[in-house]
Amino acid sequence: MSVDIHNPSRAYSNKVNTGKVSDPGHSQTQNSEIADLLEKLKGLVNQEMTKALATQKGPAGTPPKAQTPANAVKPPVVAAAVHTGEKTPAPTTAKALFAPGHTKTPGTPAAKPATAGHPETKPVGSGTPVAKPAPTSKAIAKPEAHVGAPGKTGGASKVNLSHFGMLQLPTGKQGSPDTITGGRLEGFGNSAFERHGDGSISLNVPQGGGVHTANSKYPRSELGENKTWSMNKGTSKLESTMSVDKLPKNGTIVIGQIHQRTLVGGAPRPPLELVYKNGNIVANMMDKNAPGYTRKDVVIATGVKPGEKFSFSMQVQPGGKVNITAAGQSKSVQFDKSFGSSAMYFKTGNYCQDPSGGSSVRLYGAEISHS
Repeated sequence: MSVDIHNPSRAYSNKVNTGKVSDPGHSQTQNSEIADLLEKLKGLVNQEMTKALATQKGPAGTPPKAQTPANAVKPPVVAAAVHTGEKTPAPTTAKALFAPGHTKTPGTPAAKPATAGHPETKPVGSGTPVAKPAPTSKAIAKPEAHVGAPGKTGGASKVNLSHFGMLQLPTGKQGSPDTITGGRLEGFGNSAFERHGDGSISLNVPQGGGVHTANSKYPRSELGENKTWSMNKGTSKLESTMSVDKLPKNGTIVIGQIHQRTLVGGAPRPPLELVYKNGNIVANMMDKNAPGYTRKDVVIATGVKPGEKFSFSMQVQPGGKVNITAAGQSKSVQFDKSFGSSAMYFKTGNYCQDPSGGSSVRLYGAEISHS
């Protein structure tokens, strides 16, 4: 029997289909040929498997690559460096994104670089990152109820009512306005003396005017000092921080005074009034302490806008020299010697110079000192 070594199954099929064996010797020879064919087939299969395995291997001695299932969970990649607080440039190579000893696995997302203001934590142990602490919220400072426009300050930082013994209001009976005196002043407040949460006080004169004293035709909401002093005995000083928030029609308010208790031959008058007049601050002064006196204006500061927060001070030195500072501008004036025997005191607030009223001054600080 001839055997096709390229198609051994054909030879075996012919044998089975005939159903006969010619003789025992011939059968033994045929079985030997089949065994040889099977050995050859086994060798061919082994060769093909060896080739297939070789294509999956790397260089000699390198194990085959592990197959990663499609749904496998990939380990997180941890940044190798600890953020130092300086801005880190964006990495451009895989080396900058992975820790030493790690290799990038296809499909693994790159580690996000640290950003300034949020330091990263250093990897621990097997590379599992320590959880970054949650950012803490910063307390937001509550704004003042009213701060006024920016301006030059630096005077008294709070209203010290202990130095003031009287508050005169634009209410009451004509010629006899309401006054708040002594210890009542500390806890007092109404629409003409309006207290705010930041400690400031608005001194208001209503639109349409109000009650005034017998010696004046103008309404006011004004604080008066609780003691008197002499210009020839020591140094006396008033400091106020305020904003003129609302002007009357004529734009004029007296914001500070040096007043006297008595005047020879007449009613007591103020030797000096500090007047806010349409953006200027002016010292209005008596020329002498006698009947028939006249008054003159000395401009202390200019360009102070309504609503602008500013400070002023009036310091009376022995001999009657008065140093005045307002909104960062300063001048000195001189009292006539006829005021040497006068009992004087300070006043500050909102003395509206328009009979129709409609003015408001906000007082942030007021302090009086004597030395």
